[in-house]
Amino acid sequence: MAEHVVTQGQRITDALALAADGDAILLAGTFVEDVRVGKRVTIQTKPGSPRASIVGRIYVPASDVVLQRFFHDTRSSSGLPSPTIGGDRVVVRDVEVTNANKGGIGFSIGLTVEEGGRGPASDVLIEDCRVHHVGSRDNHDHGVYAESASRLTVRGCLIYGCKARGVQLYPDVHDSLIYECVIDRCGEGVNFGGGSGTGGSGSYASSNNSVRRSIISNAKVRSLVESYWSGPQGSANLIDDNVLWPTLAGYMDNAGIDLSSGGVTVGKNVVASPGYRAPTLGDFSMPTSSQAYGYGPQLLCERAL
Repeated sequence: MAEHVVTQGQRITDALALAADGDAILLAGTFVEDVRVGKRVTIQTKPGSPRASIVGRIYVPASDVVLQRFFHDTRSSSGLPSPTIGGDRVVVRDVEVTNANKGGIGFSIGLTVEEGGRGPASDVLIEDCRVHHVGSRDNHDHGVYAESASRLTVRGCLIYGCKARGVQLYPDVHDSLIYECVIDRCGEGVNFGGGSGTGGSGSYASSNNSVRRSIISNAKVRSLVESYWSGPQGSANLIDDNVLWPTLAGYMDNAGIDLSSGGVTVGKNVVASPGYRAPTLGDFSMPTSSQAYGYGPQLLCERAL
C-alpha cells in the first residue's frame, strides 16, 4: 500500500489518478474540488494534521472505499447530493457533513435502475459522523437519503438541523439498521417508504429495516417517524427501543409517530426529553439522570463542537 500526501494547493483528483487500489490519500489542508473516487482507496486527514476539509461533491462509484476523519462542505456547482455512494462495502467514518442549509441532499446511498443507477449499494457503513444543517428544501433535502441500499448501517451518528428527513429510507432499502444515533431538529426524523421509479416504471417497497437505541427529537415540519407507500407496502420495518421526544404542535400524538400508511411495527420506545446540554452548539451530551442517557452515540455525545 502506498501513501499519497496531498497538501494545500494540490488536487485530490491528481493524487487519485496516480493511486492504485489499496492506496491511501492523506490530506493536509482545504480542498475546493469535486472528487470522484473510482478506485479502492482510503481518503483521510493526514495523521498529526488538523482535520482537512473538502468543499465540493464527493462521488464514490467504486466499492471498498474508506472515507474518514475530515470536514465536508457539500456545496458544489452541480448542487447534487454528497457524499454520493454507489459502490458496495463503502465505509464513511468520523466525517462531518454540512452545507449550512444552503445546498441540497447530504448522503445519497444507491440509485434505482430507473434513475440511472445499478441498483442497491450493499453493506455501506456510516458511523461516528456528524450530518448537520443539510439542505434548503423542506420536503426533499435529507441528511441521509438511502434510495437503493441493502444492509446499510448508520451507527453512532449525530444528524441534526436538516431541512427534510434526517434519514430517508425510500424507495428500495432492505435489511438496514439505524443504531445509536441522534436525529434532532430535522423536518422529520425517519421515513420508511416505497414507490415507483422514474417515469412510473419499477415498483419498490423498503422492508426489513430497523431503528434501535436512537434518540429522535424535535421535528420541525411533521412527525418524528413516518411511512409512505405510493406502490406496494413494505413489511417487517421496526421502530423499537428508542427515545422519542415530539414537540411540534399537531404532531405530538402517538409519541410523534405517524404510521397511518402502515408498513412499520412500533415496539417499546421511551417518550422523554433527552435534556441535551447545548444542542445548538452541537453538544448532545446528557445528564446521567436523563431517561435518554445510554441511548444515541455515546462517543459523539461527549464531544461538543
